[in-house]
Amino acid sequence: MEGVFGRNINGPAFSVFDMRQIFSQVGFPAGILRKLVKDRALTAVEFRKRLGGGKARTRKAFGEELERRSFLTESLNLFRQFPFMKLDPNRVLILDLEFLAELLTGGVYWNIFDSLTRNRRETF
Repeated sequence: MEGVFGRNINGPAFSVFDMRQIFSQVGFPAGILRKLVKDRALTAVEFRKRLGGGKARTRKAFGEELERRSFLTESLNLFRQFPFMKLDPNRVLILDLEFLAELLTGGVYWNIFDSLTRNRRETF
């Protein structure tokens, strides 16, 4: 299954997953996946609102947005913060596979680290 849910996504069939089915064969707790998606996914409408800053969707507004120096980094950071798009209550689109892999590996360490009291962090 290399390339299926790994570094390369081989087509749309592998970039969209159904939360009810994706981990059913390995016994991964569905509650953890649902929390991950809840914390790291937005709908298309939510993305549009955050990316547009509440401004009208016009050619002029888009041009003004492109002229801002911070436009690209702000937009990219939003997709890194939310690497999933909710298509419906169960189907999710993976938007940023590399960040998702980073979130599921290094992010686990930092979540644990951040949850510890200051005096226990050094031991950890």
